[in-house]
Amino acid sequence: MSPTQVRPYGLWDSPVQPEHLSAATRFRDVAWDSDGQTLLWLEGRGADNVIVCQARPDEAPRDLTTGYSVRARVGYGGGEFTAANGRLYFAEASGRLFVQELSGGAPRPLTPAFGSPASPVVSPDTRWVAYVHSYEGTDCLAAVDAEGAQWPQTLATGADFYMQPAWHPRGKWLAWVEWDHPQMPWDGTRLQLGQLARSRGRPPAVERTLTLAGGPDTCAVQPTFSPDGRLLAYLSDEGGWSQLWLHDLDSGERRCLCEDEADIGVPAWVQGVRVFAFGSDSRRIYFARTEGGPRRARVVDLDSGAVEPLPELEHLSQVEQITAAPRGTALAFIGGSSQCPPRVMSLRRGRPYVHARATGETIDADLLAAPRTVAWQADDGTTVQGLYYPPTSRTCRAEGPPPLLVDVHGGPTGQVRASFDAETQHLATRGYAVLAVNYRAARAVAASTWRPCGASGACTRWRMRSVERGTWWRRVWRTESAW
Repeated sequence: MSPTQVRPYGLWDSPVQPEHLSAATRFRDVAWDSDGQTLLWLEGRGADNVIVCQARPDEAPRDLTTGYSVRARVGYGGGEFTAANGRLYFAEASGRLFVQELSGGAPRPLTPAFGSPASPVVSPDTRWVAYVHSYEGTDCLAAVDAEGAQWPQTLATGADFYMQPAWHPRGKWLAWVEWDHPQMPWDGTRLQLGQLARSRGRPPAVERTLTLAGGPDTCAVQPTFSPDGRLLAYLSDEGGWSQLWLHDLDSGERRCLCEDEADIGVPAWVQGVRVFAFGSDSRRIYFARTEGGPRRARVVDLDSGAVEPLPELEHLSQVEQITAAPRGTALAFIGGSSQCPPRVMSLRRGRPYVHARATGETIDADLLAAPRTVAWQADDGTTVQGLYYPPTSRTCRAEGPPPLLVDVHGGPTGQVRASFDAETQHLATRGYAVLAVNYRAARAVAASTWRPCGASGACTRWRMRSVERGTWWRRVWRTESAW
């Protein structure tokens, strides 16, 4: 090991160079095909989004959608694709849904270039694809046959916004999330359960609709049916925290599954946000939960309610888009840590696999700063939290206290997470101390106003509601004008 040099803070030799700040692949989502073996994921490469497929862990992955711009344009995006029975279904920037055989061949359109589709989901009998559709400011749920032979039909309309449609395993119900202006999806939503009527050759129709959870001031999201069809799981913040709830479809009973004071959900800025998944045996749910800065993978037993860590994944401090294979016990997710850029990963029979890496990972993790969670008391006695990155170097040192750079994240629902941040690592390895604050706003007063500065530096007037909640301090904001 080379001897250290005494050099001023901020002038240390950093292994994180400017090219590392932008040369990374973006991972948006992962999905299993129905066989429980084939894994697909969405890579952002510059301006392009490409879906990649890997049939087995020991086979080379291949690009599926070269020449197509895989991009959903409903709201802020997200919910680009799904897979079922050897087929890929995806939204394209042209405003069409496409279908493509995983065995080979080019994509072909399912829907006309009319409006914008997102969040496609395939019916259990693989005959229909339900999706969110938006045209000229009007959103709805629609369905099209899986061959694209018929014109799409409307399933549900009337709400201002729709999100996260989900089929019941036997195809008799469709669940979804809807909400109205001026709410944002973390302010207040309605979880709807629609009973479906079907006739031979015709699209399913919603006969009647029940509101199962949510309301003007309660956020209920990600409805997910258990594989055996008995339960509907979802996230609700009705208890002050974003927690897992179960609805028994036979008895109508509801119960909170995880009552720990920690947030499982994240603000649903985009379609397709997924933070939990049923195991294929319907006996457990795998989820990611915010615990201070890290977002750790956990599993809960539905009978006992016991929450356990996944030991094979404890080295990961950021787990996203977790999904369970429809057969077997495999999981897939996007995982990383403060010292490891994001990876597309799976966990099969207790062994983690890496399928794709956001970077070449050419920097030794030991050369990077390891943040620690810090907390302190504000003037009013409440606790503020953040992540502290100490100056880190093998070859350089300095005398005295280091200069401190304070990173204030953007609002209105932002959070500093213990994930890889090349810019922060660049500063810390040059000799700066970096404090990333999970700040809170001033103590709320009903209907009070606050003027936070957005990322552009322009101040916008917001109406504030709710109180601090979560393992990090959060304020939920709502604009007084249209968004």
